[in-house]
Amino acid sequence: MNRIDVADISRNAGPGDGATRLSCRIAGAALPDALWFEADAVTAEWFSDRGNWAAVALLYPAMRLGVDLHVDATMSPTLVDALNHDLQSFLLVFDPALRRIAVTCRSVHDDATPGPLVATGFSAGIDSFATLARYRFAPVEPGLAVSAIAVFDVGAFGRDGEPHFTRAADRSAAFAAAHGLRSLRLRSNLDAIYRAPGVGRPGFEKTNTFRNAAAALALESGVARYYVSSSFAPAEIGARATYNPAYLDPITLPLLSTERLRFVSAGAGLTRVQKTELVAAMPEARPLLDVCTRPRERGPGRPLNCSHCGKCVRTLFTLEALGRLDDFAPVFDLATFRSGRERFLRELRRNAAGGNSLDAEVIAILGSAVHDGRRRAWWRPWG
Repeated sequence: MNRIDVADISRNAGPGDGATRLSCRIAGAALPDALWFEADAVTAEWFSDRGNWAAVALLYPAMRLGVDLHVDATMSPTLVDALNHDLQSFLLVFDPALRRIAVTCRSVHDDATPGPLVATGFSAGIDSFATLARYRFAPVEPGLAVSAIAVFDVGAFGRDGEPHFTRAADRSAAFAAAHGLRSLRLRSNLDAIYRAPGVGRPGFEKTNTFRNAAAALALESGVARYYVSSSFAPAEIGARATYNPAYLDPITLPLLSTERLRFVSAGAGLTRVQKTELVAAMPEARPLLDVCTRPRERGPGRPLNCSHCGKCVRTLFTLEALGRLDDFAPVFDLATFRSGRERFLRELRRNAAGGNSLDAEVIAILGSAVHDGRRRAWWRPWG
């Protein structure tokens, strides 16, 4: 069969205590026979009554397989149009291994009634906290203010990621409770879809935008606006063959939107240094900032961040240049950083000279910092 068919979209009791599953049956390709998202009662209240989430979840695998996709459910006409035209055109540039397909559904319905929530993912990293700095902890119109934070298990935590997901979701829930936010969490078997034979096993980084968008659309009955924290500076944005779809987020996220749920690339106009300055001014971030790429090095009595991986070092040098390093002593091993500072700086300069734009940005701010310990007023977040 040269088509993936999605049918029997339904909500049922999940295997966990009080859990609810939003699921669909999949036929017509060498994929798992079902796709599901599972949530507790609080999150499941917002499960979608449309097929938009399934179409977005399966678009990339279908394009890798080169087979059409049919969803036996009602979908957004805006999304169906984008899935068949502009979105695929950009994806074909992003990943030349993809092939153009047809996406169809049982019916379309222009349902413009949005839910009450404005949500964003919460990883406790620089990008994530910068979104909250802009859309929660600074003056903003009520319709733009974040009211919920989410953690989605769609592959970022690895195949044995249950303990990591639980830790991240519990951290998010605690932060939400402390700051008057709703906490949303979703488990899914979506990663198994992307690991299926023929799909090519593209890793989470290669497909993160589409996985997280599908999860947000699974909650479309409640979420009217979803901020995807941007990863790259404005000069880096563009359509090209690369390893991470986040380079295209300001282009592709609007194409993943529906009449009810609008995706926004939050902070897309800021550089990483500018985002770090926003976060450095947030007392809420100081005990929780998590940028480390080596979580296995965490242990009892050790700081949250290893303080010597590339992301840790980049963040530490930026905080140092901003005069905020000691504010983040609870989550970094500052002794490790200071003892290795000269070696780390040589590595940073070498990476910058080799074309790493994020490291080059840090070298630039180090060069602009004044010698008396005060930074030059090179940028003001709020004018």
